[in-house]
Amino acid sequence: MPNRTYTNIAWLALGAALAAYCVVLSLNSERFGYSAALIDMPILELVGFGALAGLAYLLLPKLITSARTEDAGTPNWVVIWILLAGLIMRVVFLGSTPIIEDDNQRYLWDGAVTANGFNPFTTAPLDVQTGTATDTGLLELGDEAGPLLQRINYPQIRTVYPVVAQAAFALAYWLKPFSLDAWRAVILVSDLAIAAFVVLLLQSLGRPLPWLALYWWNPVVVKELHNSAHMDVLVVLAVTAAVWFAVRHRTVASAIALALGFGAKLWPLLLVPTLARRILSQPAKLIVPGLLCIALCAAFLAPVVLARLDDTSGFVAYGGEWQANDALFRGIEWVVIQLLEIAGLESHGRIAARILVGCILIAIILFVNRTSPKSARDICWRVFITISALLLLSPTQFPWYFCWLAPFLPLFPVRGFLTLAVTLPLDYLYFFLAPRGHEVWFHYGVVLLIWAPVWVLLAMDALRNERREQHPDNALSERA
Repeated sequence: MPNRTYTNIAWLALGAALAAYCVVLSLNSERFGYSAALIDMPILELVGFGALAGLAYLLLPKLITSARTEDAGTPNWVVIWILLAGLIMRVVFLGSTPIIEDDNQRYLWDGAVTANGFNPFTTAPLDVQTGTATDTGLLELGDEAGPLLQRINYPQIRTVYPVVAQAAFALAYWLKPFSLDAWRAVILVSDLAIAAFVVLLLQSLGRPLPWLALYWWNPVVVKELHNSAHMDVLVVLAVTAAVWFAVRHRTVASAIALALGFGAKLWPLLLVPTLARRILSQPAKLIVPGLLCIALCAAFLAPVVLARLDDTSGFVAYGGEWQANDALFRGIEWVVIQLLEIAGLESHGRIAARILVGCILIAIILFVNRTSPKSARDICWRVFITISALLLLSPTQFPWYFCWLAPFLPLFPVRGFLTLAVTLPLDYLYFFLAPRGHEVWFHYGVVLLIWAPVWVLLAMDALRNERREQHPDNALSERA
C-alpha cells in the first residue's frame, strides 16, 4: 500500500524535523544568554527557524485526515510516536538557557520567598535588592539568590502571580533551590497531565487520538513552556481538567479545578457561565460546587487584596498598564481616545478602552451561553470561543498566551489559530528592531503581520460556513 507507506514516512519525518528544531534551539540557546548583548543576538535566525517549524506543523491536519481515509486507519505506533517525539521535544530543553525571556527569575524568587514562609505579595524584589526590606530573613534570602535577584524584571512591582502559582513555585524550590530545571520538571509533569486530559477530551468527543499532535507537537507551545518556562502551564492544566470534569458531569471536581485555575491566573473565572450553564435550571445542583468555587477563589484572592492594591501591586500594574503585541486592542484604544478627545477626556482613553473590551468580552460570553449546551462538544466549543475571544481582545498578546487555547486545537483545528504557529515567532522581531531604534515598525507593522492572517482566515471560514448554513456549533471548525 504505497499511500500508507508515504503516510508513515511523513509521520516519522515530521516528528523528527520538529524534534530536531527543538534540539538545535536548545543547543544554541546560550547565544541568547545574559552575557550576550541584545543587538548581537541571532534574532533573525530565531524568527526564521521558528516560522519554518510552524510551517512544518501546519502539515499535521492534512496528514491526520489523510491517514483516516485509508482502509486500515491510523496504526497504534503513530500515537506512540506522537507521544515520544513530543516528549523528546520537551526534554531536550532541560539545561537550556531561556531565549529572550526572564519571567522565570521572578518565579524562582517567588518560590524561594513562599517556601521560606514569607509573603510574596507584600515586598517587591527591589526592596530586597536595595536592602530596604524590613525583614532580615528576606535580605539573607536575597544574598542566597545571587545574580538571580538582580535579573528580575520590573523589580519595583510586587508579584502578579496568585496563590496557586506561588505554591507551584515553592514546590520547585523544595525540589532544588533556585533551580530552573527543577521548575521545568514541574512544568513537564503539568504538561504531561494536560496531554492526558486532551486525550480524554478527544475520546469524549469521539475524535481520533492522532489529533493530539496539534497540541503535543506545537512548536510555539513547546518553546514557550519548556525553554522560556512560562507558568501558564498551570492555568492550562486547571482549565483542561475543569472542562473534562464538566463534560463528565462531575460538577464539584470541575468547580475545584476552575478555582485552582483562578488561583493560578484569574481569567479562568470567565468560564463559569459555560461550565455551569448545563445545570443552571437546577439550582440545587449548583449550591455545593458554587459555594466551593466561591470559597476557594476568595481564599486565593484574600492574600492579594490584604497586601494592598496600589501602584506597586503587580495586579494593578498589569490590569491598568500592560500592553504588548496587540493588534485589535491598539486600534480600539485609538478610536476611544479620539472620541474622548472631543470631550477633553482623552487622558482616560486607556482605561476606557479596557472597560469597553471587557464589556465586549462579557457580551460574547453571555451570547454564547444563551442556551443550555446539548453535548460535550457544545461545552468544549463554548470554552474554545471564550478563550479565543479573550486572546484576540486582550491588550497583552504575548506568544505564550497562545498556550491557553492550544489544548483545544485538537478538538477544533481552526485554520486561523493554527497559523499562529507560523506568525507568533515574528514577535521576537521586537528585540531586533528596538535596539536599532525601529520599535515603531514592530508596533505598527510586525504586529499586523502576526495577527492579520488570523483575522483573515477566521473571516474566510465564517463566510464559508455561513454559505453552507452550518449549525453554529460547527462554525469555523474543520470536520474530523
